[in-house]
Amino acid sequence: MHNMDAVFSQTGFLRVCGTVALGTVIMLVLRKLRQKPRKAYPSDIVVHHQPGRGPFSPSMTPFAVKLETFLRMTKVPSMNVYDSRRNRSSKGKMTWIEYNGEAIADSEICIEFIKNKFNVDLNKDFTPEEIASGFMIQKMVEEHLYWTMTLNRWVYELGLRIHSIIPLPFYMRYLICRHISKQTYAHGIGRHSEEEVQNFMTHDLENLSVYMGSKKFLLGDKPSQADCAVFGMLSQFYWEGFGGKTEEAIKKFPNLCSYCNRMKAEFWPDWEECITHGGTRKATK
Repeated sequence: MHNMDAVFSQTGFLRVCGTVALGTVIMLVLRKLRQKPRKAYPSDIVVHHQPGRGPFSPSMTPFAVKLETFLRMTKVPSMNVYDSRRNRSSKGKMTWIEYNGEAIADSEICIEFIKNKFNVDLNKDFTPEEIASGFMIQKMVEEHLYWTMTLNRWVYELGLRIHSIIPLPFYMRYLICRHISKQTYAHGIGRHSEEEVQNFMTHDLENLSVYMGSKKFLLGDKPSQADCAVFGMLSQFYWEGFGGKTEEAIKKFPNLCSYCNRMKAEFWPDWEECITHGGTRKATK
């Protein structure tokens, strides 16, 4: 009897393994069939994949604004493709580039690739100490301040302020809010109370304001690479806060607001063509 039980147990195990293997093969085949053939783009041009234009700033993701600002500052030949809501990078991110058929994911890795490929360097006029300071400010903005903005948008406001401008189906808002809640909890910042997170946000902006002082750009009279990231992030507070806590927070610091307008005037003279004006029209660029 024990031998028979063992045989049946082994047979059942093999059946389960076979079913799992078959299911995996079917999923891979279906995924392959769903994949669209990669488009052919012009040679020697950076193709910037991003979600699409935002209502009051060129994108509702700070990393797309960061990367496009870098491309504009360096005058590298580039084009925008607004397809990454569905066509994401190999790392699942919505801001990525292609260059002569090579795909590069993550805005910071994209910038390093462009720097090496086109021999451009926005930090060439700064000392190592200044560059290090800019790098640390960038990390505070991207790795801490960003999450306070995301929590406000999708957890505390439940996406309702965004929904008032860009209508989203309830199930989509629910899934995004749930996903952000899990992400921020895993990060750690989502374990704090809303009041504590708002204090973190204000404190980050206050320190950035103190560091900026009366300087034209983050490190002085000339823009640096870190300005791309800082402007990308602040654009979400200044233009895409929809009257909420993030907009309220940045407006406590007039020099940060002036900085946003200065970067816009300097590198985005076509800004009005790159936004949807609250979803009332289609962006033309």
